[in-house]
Parts: sequence; structure tokens; C-alpha cells
Amino acid sequence: MPVPILMYHNIDRAPKGVKLRGLYVSPERFRRQMALLHRLGYQGLSMSAALPYIRGEAKGKVVAITFDDGYRDNLENALPVLQHYGFTATCYMVSAALGADNPWDAEALGVHKPLMSETELRQWQAAGMEVGAHSRHHPRLPDLTEADLLNEMTGSRQDLEKLLAVPVTQFCYPYGAAGQREREAAK
Repeated sequence: MPVPILMYHNIDRAPKGVKLRGLYVSPERFRRQMALLHRLGYQGLSMSAALPYIRGEAKGKVVAITFDDGYRDNLENALPVLQHYGFTATCYMVSAALGADNPWDAEALGVHKPLMSETELRQWQAAGMEVGAHSRHHPRLPDLTEADLLNEMTGSRQDLEKLLAVPVTQFCYPYGAAGQREREAAK
């Protein structure tokens, strides 16, 4: 049975007139989605915890829950809901942007959104959630030279491992942009 993978960005009310409205899920809607999954008997899991199910090594009614970019609203609005249902999730962080905002999509969104700080990211991890790498600066990886690609990908993992003192085994491609070269680099 395939494992659904839910990918979120902003767990917040979309500001009036915001572009890319699809990157927002309101806190109320997120709570309803998690409640429905729970009621249907699903267990929400981080990507690492979901991998045995994805590979067919384990069976169960599971769904992987992920968040891209590390917006502060993930910590404030999603974490309490995840904890309420006993779910875990993976947040893919842009390591050079901790405590800053989202320059990669601020113009397209029409708003600068705060990202988790180092302290907040540690709170996410301490709550039993997983942290994955999402590059250092959120570039389109296929546009990079080989050296810059490796710096973005391995550098992000190294930054996060140094900060959190745990292995970072998950990577998410910014914009979902990845060809064979990027997939090989991720391995």
C-alpha cells in the first residue's frame, strides 16, 4: 500500500492578496486534517520513521508529514497539533537562513515570513520531530556548478548536524528541482 506524503509550507492564515496561496494552510484546517487522519486510524510519521513503510519493510496505516523551509509558524501552529495526536514530522531547513526570513519566495508570496531560529529549531527537535536538510540558501540546484551543488547539499547537512548534534539523514530538493545529478549528490 503506498504511503501518502503530505508536504506543507506555511501553517498560518494567508494574508489578504498573498500570491502562492497554495503554500498556506490555516491552523484550523491543519488541525482538521490531522484530526481526520487520526480518526481514520493513520499514524503521522517523520520521513525517517516512514521509510520502512515506504520500502515495504513494515506494514501499517501511516502517512509521512513534512514541512519545507522551516517557517516559524510550523513550530507555533503545527507542533502543538502534531503533539496532540502523537504524530511526528520532518521539517526541511534552509541552514543559512535560520532566524532570518524567506528571500527565495518573499516576492512570489508577497510577504517576508520569519523562519525558525537555532533555538526554535532545537525546540522542534526536542519535541521529537525530525530535521532534514533543504540546502544552505534554497537555490535551484540544477542551475548550480558541481562545486556549488555539493556545497549547498552537504554544507546544509553539516550545518544542521553541528547545530543539533544528531545525524541529518533526510534531504528535500528546493523547488522540487532535481535531475539525475542532484539525486546522485543526495545519495
